[in-house]
Amino acid sequence: MYHDFYAENNNCMIAPLEEQDIEYLRQWRNDKELSRFLRPIPYITPEMEKKWFDDYLKDQMTCFFVIIDKESNRVIGSVALYNIEGQSCEIGKVVIGDNSAHGKGMGYNSFLLAMCVGIQELGIKNFRLDVHTENIAALSIYVKAGFEICGSHDFMNGGKELEMKIDVDRFRTCNPAYKEVIVKKTEFSDRGGVRK
Repeated sequence: MYHDFYAENNNCMIAPLEEQDIEYLRQWRNDKELSRFLRPIPYITPEMEKKWFDDYLKDQMTCFFVIIDKESNRVIGSVALYNIEGQSCEIGKVVIGDNSAHGKGMGYNSFLLAMCVGIQELGIKNFRLDVHTENIAALSIYVKAGFEICGSHDFMNGGKELEMKIDVDRFRTCNPAYKEVIVKKTEFSDRGGVRK
């Protein structure tokens, strides 16, 4: 969906995905190591990515963000709210594609910032996600955020995925610092020069 939601905390900011960002997503999604726990898809060409982006802007059930490292002022990853229906949605597609940003807590911070946008701007009360049992980095973020396991299923590439959920009350209890996050619109509209 086209949106203008921004949120930030500590060294991390999330901002709307713009057309100039999609080459990052294409490169990260084509990286076999980065995408090994995602649904398998064929190699993505620039033309395919542009069509995906045009379709995404019309999709009212998906809200994509880029993750920006405020210290380096660079786009370093992505996160999304998707399958938005009423007061419920899935959250995920968290990718920290810039190796220099690993170990800074960007995955955790951006994930919780996206949830703040969902709660404050989209009226989301229930979040759900699936995570591969071998994706320890993601699983640790979700457990730390307060998500609880509610089921499991086979993953199409082998292994299992855990089904996890959290409601807004548990989110606030488990993440008290994020109660104070302010979601802004258009005030950062040119992202303060972030275009590296």
